[in-house]
Amino acid sequence: MSASEDCIQRIKQYRAFDEFPKNIQDALNYSNLGFSSKDIVYLHSLYVSGKKTAADIEIMIKKVDAFYTLFGPFYKGQITHLKIY
Repeated sequence: MSASEDCIQRIKQYRAFDEFPKNIQDALNYSNLGFSSKDIVYLHSLYVSGKKTAADIEIMIKKVDAFYTLFGPFYKGQITHLKIY
C-alpha cells in the first residue's frame, strides 16, 4: 500500500469511527486488541447498511476480543491485530 493509499484508509477509518455510536466507540477503545483500519471500515459498513445494529457490533467486538484474550497466548505472538473481514 502506498503512502497516499494508507493516508486515505486512515481518513476513512477516522470518519467511520466518529460516526459510530458511543457504545461501539467504547468497545473499540477498551478492547485488548488493536483493530485495523479495514476492520473499522468494515464494521462501519455493516452498521450503515443496517445489516448489524449498534448492539450487535458491540457484542461482536467484545466476543472476538474475549476469544483472543483467552486463546491469544497459544498463538505465541502471531496475532498482531484483529482481522474480521
